[in-house]
Amino acid sequence: MDKIFITGLELSTVIGTLPDERTHKQPVTLDLEIGLDLSSAGRTDDLARTIDYSEIESKMLRLAETAHFQLIEAFAQAAADIVLSYEKVAACTVAVTKPGASRRAQVKVELTRKRAVPERDR
Repeated sequence: MDKIFITGLELSTVIGTLPDERTHKQPVTLDLEIGLDLSSAGRTDDLARTIDYSEIESKMLRLAETAHFQLIEAFAQAAADIVLSYEKVAACTVAVTKPGASRRAQVKVELTRKRAVPERDR
């Protein structure tokens, strides 16, 4: 499977379980690994045969600006859901790093999701 990587996307969002975390935005870093077939796009040089990664970036910025999550895991899942909403995408890995989650370390959550196979195709 071919992949598109979007890494080091710095965002600010309301995220956390503590009361003071719920009142202001905090920095997080998002890394996306998007699995899809890029052979047609590579042969034709046609954007319509791939996904527009600038559009995905814009959607991630909008997610961070509008959503309020308690868990890094929930933010990662929402990001994965957005990526998987593109029909061409077969799978994605999302990593979210929250530098302020621990006093001594950065906390990073990574999850991998695949497009569900329709019942008729099983």
